Amino acid sequence: MGSRDQLIARRWWLLQLTALLIHVADEAIGDLVSYYNLTIDEINSDLGTTVLPTLILEYWLAAMLIVIAILFSLTRWVSRVSSMARRLVLVVSALMVLNGVGHVIGSIFLGHLLPGFWSSPLLIVVSAVVFRHFVKSPPLVPES
Repeated sequence: MGSRDQLIARRWWLLQLTALLIHVADEAIGDLVSYYNLTIDEINSDLGTTVLPTLILEYWLAAMLIVIAILFSLTRWVSRVSSMARRLVLVVSALMVLNGVGHVIGSIFLGHLLPGFWSSPLLIVVSAVVFRHFVKSPPLVPES
């Protein structure tokens, strides 16, 4: 029973990370960094400050890929469904749902599609299902 649950947890986690990877690609193709930088420049100008940083595409993309690689490397640990792993999955899932919802609501509010809009429904649905799965799953491995 435990190994089947671990396999299911692993598959959901990998599916969520794949959705995140697709979302990052969608953001990069949609030129999220330029859009973000223009927005930040306007905010800094309105505030009369340069507190909010702008991004460089190569650094942003490298950082995102490193984070995703680290999350992929945690797959075996996550599939154990320990209470610590569950917390990580729930936080990541919640952040991904909020990220996706932000793209959709932002697109509606601003009247044009934001970079990352097209992959947002996939990210929202998969992350919500992963969140639900890990909330309902009891810890399989006790913390040591």
